[in-house]
Amino acid sequence: MKYFIYSCMTAVALLAGSCIKNDIPYPVIELKIEDMESGSVSQDNPAPAFTLQSIELGKQGEISTVYLQLNEQCDAHNVEVKSVKFGCVPHNTTLTPEDIIPKIQTSCPLTGHLDLSQPLPVTLTLYQDYEWQIVATQQMSYQFTVAGQIGGTTIDTDKHTITVYMPQGTDLKHLTIKEMKLGPDGITEYDVTKEELSQRDFTSPQQVVTTIREKSTTWTINVTILEHTVNLTGAYAWSKVIWLYGSGLDGAQKMGFRYRKSGTEAWTEVKDVKVEGGKFSAHVAAEAETSYEVKAYCNDEESPAKTVTTGTTPQLVNGGMEDWYTKNDVVYPFLEGNPYWGTGNPGAKIGGKTLTQGVSDIRPGSSGRQSAWLKSYHVTVLGLGKFAAGNLFTGEYLRTAGTNGIIAFGRPMTQRPTALRFWMKGKVGKIDRIDSQNRPAGQDVAIGDPDMNKVYIAMGTWTKEEYGRDKDGNVVANDNSPICVDTRSVATFFNPKSKDVIGYGERVFDKNVDEWTQVTIPVEYSDMETAPTHVMIVCTASIWGDYFIGSTQSELWIDDMELLYDYVDPSTK
Repeated sequence: MKYFIYSCMTAVALLAGSCIKNDIPYPVIELKIEDMESGSVSQDNPAPAFTLQSIELGKQGEISTVYLQLNEQCDAHNVEVKSVKFGCVPHNTTLTPEDIIPKIQTSCPLTGHLDLSQPLPVTLTLYQDYEWQIVATQQMSYQFTVAGQIGGTTIDTDKHTITVYMPQGTDLKHLTIKEMKLGPDGITEYDVTKEELSQRDFTSPQQVVTTIREKSTTWTINVTILEHTVNLTGAYAWSKVIWLYGSGLDGAQKMGFRYRKSGTEAWTEVKDVKVEGGKFSAHVAAEAETSYEVKAYCNDEESPAKTVTTGTTPQLVNGGMEDWYTKNDVVYPFLEGNPYWGTGNPGAKIGGKTLTQGVSDIRPGSSGRQSAWLKSYHVTVLGLGKFAAGNLFTGEYLRTAGTNGIIAFGRPMTQRPTALRFWMKGKVGKIDRIDSQNRPAGQDVAIGDPDMNKVYIAMGTWTKEEYGRDKDGNVVANDNSPICVDTRSVATFFNPKSKDVIGYGERVFDKNVDEWTQVTIPVEYSDMETAPTHVMIVCTASIWGDYFIGSTQSELWIDDMELLYDYVDPSTK
């Protein structure tokens, strides 16, 4: 009997091992972090400990990252996180986000007091693992100034050295320290006051010890004597503006710049010079493709002259929105054989919709005949469909993958426009379509919320090898339009804070603009020296169109779009 039972059990086990197969796959559910809410800096300081800078979803198999900017007074080893918002994208399952999100597990706590002095790795788990990291950066403000110094102080925060530049004849035994900030206000202790430090003999290096949360740092202060009291520290010639930077004697009665066209004799004084201690700056209106000589002065001393040459002033192709043609029932915003602008029309064609087209509604005073009309729709094919935003962009529509679009953005541009100017009017409806589980980072978007129109311009140094890959990692963009956005994966969506964006500007329209209105968007540059390789301009009737979210009532008209090269005040709206 025992043998019989054993034999039967063995047979059942063998049968199970050889014949029974689990064909029910686990659901594939992409997990992500959508938001993190800050606690306070400390019990004594109710200010937020951090702000959420951005969330970057890694491409397939790569780590996704949440970037936080810590308050200067926050202890990076003890950062309070009040709450974390998770999101998900379910595949091959009937589970809803409401079912899924409460079940997400994390490899470590993400709320409470966290040590973010180093990137914090975390794994999100539900059926599959998704690798994330929390990266916190903390920008400290340091100041050290001496009365009568030349230019700005050099502060090396890695070596903890301070170098002050003084003119010849300075009595180094009687300096006056005007400002000393070597750590966060309120929590930095010094072993010497600036008044006491002023009594020291700076013919040799002096030291200051700071203590922050019981950690001490020794700073070494050096004084360097300069032969000249003025220097032209920067001269950047763009197309129709020259940016000037100089260093001079702190407290001098006269500091500024002079310029002239190359080959002429008379120098012109630059107006509206901004002076900050021993540093000063200004901008000069200039003619395109012209050489100039520029120099800085402080009191009666001048720097050597430097020659700079301004650039050209290229314009957008078909910026007036006059050129259109139709092929295979698809409307294109250019003449055949001369592509520059792209739209989502090739993808919307399968549902019989045209998202963007030329219309005879033109802005007042226009000499043209047409403007661009962008209209958002719900595009349906065989009973299935998705929301599609009316759009217009520099670049090209590459192909349709299922109900998703794959787009290449950007067009070549090596000059630096100072602003984008255009005419527009628009309508914004209430959101009536949410056709994706994805959500914009930090946004709680729901049916009935207001939609918005948006126009933005970005200048950058993108390459197709780094920015032109689809969700599977294949390079699908090209040298002319190097940025790929594959709407199947938010990891490919454009990030205006990415490292190769050197200039950016945007306008969001959250209310109807019933009459034609001229709008100027200044381009604010983070890099004054590096020349761009491409310009990216995007106009959309629905701000979250990439996420298939928006209102089918939203519309946007665009006419006479142009690049400006003269100086434009960054506060211009």
